[in-house]
Amino acid sequence: ETKMASAPDATPSPAGAPPTDDKNPGSMEDLHKKAKDVFPMFFEGYKFLVNKGLSQFFQVSHTLTLSNSMPSGYRFGATYIGAQRVISPQEAYPILLGDIDMAGNLQAHIIDAPTQNLRCKMIAQIQQSKWQGCQLSADYKGADYTASLTLANPDLIS
Repeated sequence: ETKMASAPDATPSPAGAPPTDDKNPGSMEDLHKKAKDVFPMFFEGYKFLVNKGLSQFFQVSHTLTLSNSMPSGYRFGATYIGAQRVISPQEAYPILLGDIDMAGNLQAHIIDAPTQNLRCKMIAQIQQSKWQGCQLSADYKGADYTASLTLANPDLIS
């Protein structure tokens, strides 16, 4: 059985480990993520999801959705979690995530940590062979603060 490193998450310290004296509140994105996880996710229909770890660093997924309330169809996903920069047992970088449907609509994420305190993320959406959206963000984690910068749909070329 292969094990795959997980995407960066704030996880409690293992049992028996001394509590850390971390005064950093984390990013706003993490705060909203924790609040969103409390609410139930309603879904009408069927969703079949198959994940397969091909190696310690690479995983593929197949999703088939059958629903009247949202678009039905097949999606293929791939995840790569590198080991070039291991920040902690829960954090290894770079992380590449991609998800594509039968019409060629793509959603891709690239997450990297160039330094111990800096996290960079790019999210791109391509629909009908055209860029629909791009988001660039960077989080700097200080001793007792986190500073974030986000650019949504930046037009850097023209």
